[in-house]
Amino acid sequence: MKMKKFRHVPAIVTLTAGFIACLVLIVNKYAFVDFLWILVLTMSSFFVLGLAIAVILNKVFHDEELKEEEKKKAEIEAQKAAKEAEKKETDADKIEAQEND
Repeated sequence: MKMKKFRHVPAIVTLTAGFIACLVLIVNKYAFVDFLWILVLTMSSFFVLGLAIAVILNKVFHDEELKEEEKKKAEIEAQKAAKEAEKKETDADKIEAQEND
């Protein structure tokens, strides 16, 4: 099961970096060709960075979800064991009552 929780992180990081780069390049009045090269390199590198961040976040949160599922399973098993113990106890009480009669 592939998690898609953080699939938008690379796009957000890339677009934010591109926007900031555009502002800096416009304010500093770069030539058009230089502007484009710097923008392409900036967006490419930040896209790769965003992918790495998304992979790390997916792994961290997937591990936490697995731990939560294990806790829930353990709680369910404990409840089942308690019910079985209670049932055995009531069965033993019934048998004692029948023997005493």
